[in-house]
Amino acid sequence: MFIFAEIFHLKQLGSIVLLMLLVFPFAGTYCWLHYEKASLRKAVKKELLRGLDDGKLVRLEFTQFEIATLLNWHHAKEFEYRGQMYDIVRQSSASNTHIYWCFPDHAETRLNNQLSSLVNNLINQDKQRQQQQKETFDYYKSLFFQPVQTSNSSRVTLSLEYFIARTEKLSSYFTTPSVPPPRLT
Repeated sequence: MFIFAEIFHLKQLGSIVLLMLLVFPFAGTYCWLHYEKASLRKAVKKELLRGLDDGKLVRLEFTQFEIATLLNWHHAKEFEYRGQMYDIVRQSSASNTHIYWCFPDHAETRLNNQLSSLVNNLINQDKQRQQQQKETFDYYKSLFFQPVQTSNSSRVTLSLEYFIARTEKLSSYFTTPSVPPPRLT
């Protein structure tokens, strides 16, 4: 009995290791892209502190309503507008308009796009791929887990089918021969 429990635990351990191997590429890539994003932010911050030439800056004007609806703020000095990341270098306000002089952060935009595509692939919007994943999962599940009987009626049905199959095999042994036995004289 102890041997069966040990084999069961080994199967569970194997399934956990397999799951980790399947998840690691996505998780590792996600962590690496976040690390790259953090290092890019530091590099851009250093460049901003050194001072940029005004030729690299973009002037953007927004009303208060546009700021609330069009801009996706990441923190106080960084926002996303039309899919592009911007770092605010300086800002001013005139009546109802806010003027931002921004550095367009193309590298961070590229990393954000890679992160979002990775997450979309992970969520897997494609139905055909979901079906393939389900079939693969069912295959691996069949390797490591035995089906569990949930009701007695299914056991009875299986037992009856087994009994009928066995009796058909056994009945073939008990048939009378078609030829009579030889006579000994």
